[in-house]
Amino acid sequence: MKNIISLIFITFLLNCCAQKNEFDIKEIDATIATLETIDSKKAYLDNISKEDQKLRKDQGSKIIIEFGDNSNEHIEFMKRLNQLDSLNYLKVDRYLLKHGYPNKMEYGQEACIAPWMVIHHSNSIEKRNKHFDLLYSAYKDEDLDYNAFSLYLGRTYKMIFNQRFRTNGNRTQNEEIDDLIKELGL
Repeated sequence: MKNIISLIFITFLLNCCAQKNEFDIKEIDATIATLETIDSKKAYLDNISKEDQKLRKDQGSKIIIEFGDNSNEHIEFMKRLNQLDSLNYLKVDRYLLKHGYPNKMEYGQEACIAPWMVIHHSNSIEKRNKHFDLLYSAYKDEDLDYNAFSLYLGRTYKMIFNQRFRTNGNRTQNEEIDDLIKELGL
């Protein structure tokens, strides 16, 4: 019952945003401007992370299993998911502009990976590349681990070249990251 109520609320929220045909940037900026403490920033990012994963975990596979991959139900689910991803991207984009990338020591793991997760879910190469410098700095500062950063770069590579990045097995993790960055021209 709780999942159904959550899904109805998310659907309502997304439908409201879709009817406006854009998200209210001023409202998002106003919310972000109130985030003055580490705890409030952490809560904001944790919430984005939970929203991002909740819809994916609770509904996606169940809909495919029950109705099929090309069903109307799955198509509608993907529309809701894309709307949520767009809203979350806007929230993260505006947050990063104001506050920068969170560090793991102060914010914790979930809040620290929230920006990466949202950017990683973007299907826009331009949006993915926009925050490359922040993600790369987070990786170098060990606020983002190798697996997350290489997944982000690898997916970007696949989106551009329509194939997975291949490297020989004798490369270190840092060398693989450097190879991907060079191939992507970042």
